[in-house]
Amino acid sequence: MSPERNSSLLLTNNQTIDNATINLGANGGSAYLEDWDTTSTNHVVTLGAHLIINQAGASAVMTDAVGYAGDGFVNNGAINAAVNGGQFVINSQSFANQGTIAVSNGDTLTIAIRTGRTPVRSPRPAPPSN
Repeated sequence: MSPERNSSLLLTNNQTIDNATINLGANGGSAYLEDWDTTSTNHVVTLGAHLIINQAGASAVMTDAVGYAGDGFVNNGAINAAVNGGQFVINSQSFANQGTIAVSNGDTLTIAIRTGRTPVRSPRPAPPSN
């Protein structure tokens, strides 16, 4: 999976994503991996032990897009931020790292834990229902 510039990979509600490689990043904009809470309750996206996220452009963002308390991510996999001059941002209500995060090649990692309902990007249309 490779989200392009100013695009998102939306993961709705409680989900685990595993056994995949996500190339996340964009030049001239951002690419987002988003926890999309459709029920206004605590939802966590778990990045499985066999998931690899590679930063693929200057700007990559992981966020809980709606921003309800308790929303966030658990990383059991591997996050690789290695773009020269790049920025990888994790901006969420919660983030637990039980996997690995590697930062190299002049990239910058920012982990920002938010409090209160402060969506990163809004308003946004609701994702399609299954």
